[in-house]
Amino acid sequence: MGQRTKSFSAGSGPNPPKEPLPLTLKVMRLSRPSFDLATPLLVEPDNISFAARDGELPSPNISNVQSAFALSSALALPRSFGAIHQGESFCSYISLYNHTAIELSNVILKAELQTKGARKVLLDLGQAGAIIRFSPGDRHDFVVKQQVVEASSHILVCSVMYSRGVERKSFRKFFKFTVNDPFEWKKRIAWNKKTGHLEFQLKNLTKYPLFLDEVRLSSSTYSVQTLTPPKLPDETESHSVIYPEGVRKFLFRLESKGKPTSNKRRTSKAEPATGAIASAGASATVDDIDYGADVQVEEPVPVVPGSPGGGSGTGLGASGGGGGQDGAGRGAVLGKMIISWKSAFGEPGTRVIPLGHEPPPSPEVEIELVDFPEEIVLERPFEVTCLVWNRSTKAVMPLLQLLPDKMTNVLVAGIHAGIKMEEIAPNSWRGQSLTLIAVKSGIQKITGVRVVDARSGRAFDFPGMEVLVFDGDAVAE
Repeated sequence: MGQRTKSFSAGSGPNPPKEPLPLTLKVMRLSRPSFDLATPLLVEPDNISFAARDGELPSPNISNVQSAFALSSALALPRSFGAIHQGESFCSYISLYNHTAIELSNVILKAELQTKGARKVLLDLGQAGAIIRFSPGDRHDFVVKQQVVEASSHILVCSVMYSRGVERKSFRKFFKFTVNDPFEWKKRIAWNKKTGHLEFQLKNLTKYPLFLDEVRLSSSTYSVQTLTPPKLPDETESHSVIYPEGVRKFLFRLESKGKPTSNKRRTSKAEPATGAIASAGASATVDDIDYGADVQVEEPVPVVPGSPGGGSGTGLGASGGGGGQDGAGRGAVLGKMIISWKSAFGEPGTRVIPLGHEPPPSPEVEIELVDFPEEIVLERPFEVTCLVWNRSTKAVMPLLQLLPDKMTNVLVAGIHAGIKMEEIAPNSWRGQSLTLIAVKSGIQKITGVRVVDARSGRAFDFPGMEVLVFDGDAVAE
């Protein structure tokens, strides 16, 4: 397989020498070729030869097939530096040439790759061994390779030191290029007791198709089971090809390795531990998920160090996806998403994305939904218990409201203008049974529950929680 070198811009050091340099430094990027496209010659039906009109059409051969797809028999060599993406390997060709009639000695070449926060030495002849004699007309070539793991501006710094007689001299050149992110990713998560389902979405931001070798979640806190999405009609293998601007979704089942987290209603009015509200859902197989549904997902957030889930009221929160802010101390680490792919001519790439989750802060009046059924089935009413917690220092007179205009794919069954509840003392709770119905399968979000304090007039909205809804046909089978 042929390769072609591509030059990229260079800048001189801060103090360029006044006299011409005896050494010529050339730096080029090594990349793979691409298929050469030739514009096909379109022929109108009236211009077909007489032989073709009589039914003697030309037999299909390789040349005809290539013409039909605008492919020639040659490969196109790159004409510019091109694009490079995070997770791919940067490969560069460095050449030193003595274009003078003077012999140089003790020549040392050092190549470093710099970003805003890191510096990586790619080549150092000072340690590997200097070039003792560099005769006129000689050339020394080197190839360096390094995986780029940061989507930002990179600078390849090449430093050359040499001796000209008894005089020691040096110069440097800088080559700048930008590394882009190949994917846009989003996630959402639904929990039921100690079991959760994570939906991970990838969007191809490159200008060419990517062949996904692996999308895997690695976690030290949770046992992970990959639920492979069903094959599309045009897929013949388990591997996926994601085209430019294309989107792929992946589903993972998580099970806590620690103490199980229950979402059953508490029987004591003692003050509970503050933290996240556990979400609900059900265990599922891949056939139970509606992959064609439109999904509202949260933007990616950084990992926050903190204690993983375990115990009632702690761990991963109700709202899917996301993480916390640095220093919050309440975030939970899900694990790392490992993505491996191949681009044109099998060029490999690997990306590791840390995933975290941060539960929302606890308000003065907190709304919690518990006592979910084992399976939530599409268009089948189910009952839950709504717990209203008073975490303030004053008693509240709650009015529970269900807002149809705030609900999406999980609605209230029946008509509810409002439910008056008894007074709740500080650090206590009261429960109210509700009947809901899901109108769409997949991971759906419950919203539209509000509590209004009749005394102060303050309103407290339920932040929402995600549940897993089964298709009725899949459950029946």
